[in-house]
Order: sequence, then structure tokens, then C-alpha cells
Amino acid sequence: MSLEQMRCAAAGVRLPQPCPAFASQLWPGLAQSPHTLYVALGSESVTSGSSPGMNAEYDPASQALTIHTYAARPLYVPPPPRDDTAGAEPARTLDLVVIDTAAMSPGEITVWEDGWIERLTGDERDGETKLGAVAIG
Repeated sequence: MSLEQMRCAAAGVRLPQPCPAFASQLWPGLAQSPHTLYVALGSESVTSGSSPGMNAEYDPASQALTIHTYAARPLYVPPPPRDDTAGAEPARTLDLVVIDTAAMSPGEITVWEDGWIERLTGDERDGETKLGAVAIG
């Protein structure tokens, strides 16, 4: 998928429908580059908390790329106050992970996303999701 196709998909458009003009405003300073993998992670994928971050790890033996998301959280998180406003919900975010594939072996790579919560008592896994497969040439 090209970067332009990803922008259209992020805008909620399925091909062959025309891409809306506002889609070009997604990641405006980014241009398509060779040997680059673009992965969009929605707000439900990225771990929330303080000091959030992510990194990517490539395992040539298993031809797998894992995007690790992490954040620090306290031991107790009180429930958020109830919002009775009809239709109110947190705004969705879309993070774009840009990964250089030049050092990856050619072939099919399986892309995973896993979340971690860092706590004083030790790290906790917050889930693992197979995002799909991509051909690296």
C-alpha cells in the first residue's frame, strides 16, 4: 500500500472511491520513500499512560517485525468521571510508524503489535495483535 493509499484508508475511504482532499493533511510533511514500511496504529492500539512510547524489533529468523508500545501506569487508576453528554467520546488519534526496511531480508514479513504497561511491581503485557503480512523486496 502506498502512503497515499494509506492516507485515503485512514480517512475512511475504500478504493476505488476518490480520496477526499482533507486526507492529504494526514502526515503532510511525509513523502513516499523506497525501502520504507508505513504502519498506522489507532488510538485503541497505542498504550495510554504517562511517558508513552514505541519501538520496532525485527527478527530475521522468524521473518517477524514487532512494534512494541509501552507506557508507565500507577498501580491504581480510579475510574474516569461519567460523561452524560450524548455522543461524547475521546477523539481518535492515528500514529504513523515509519520503519526503514533496507536491512531486512527479502520475503514476507509478519507484522505484530504488542503493548506493555510498566509498573512499579513489574511490566505487564497488555496484549498482542497480528497486524498482517508485507512483502519486502
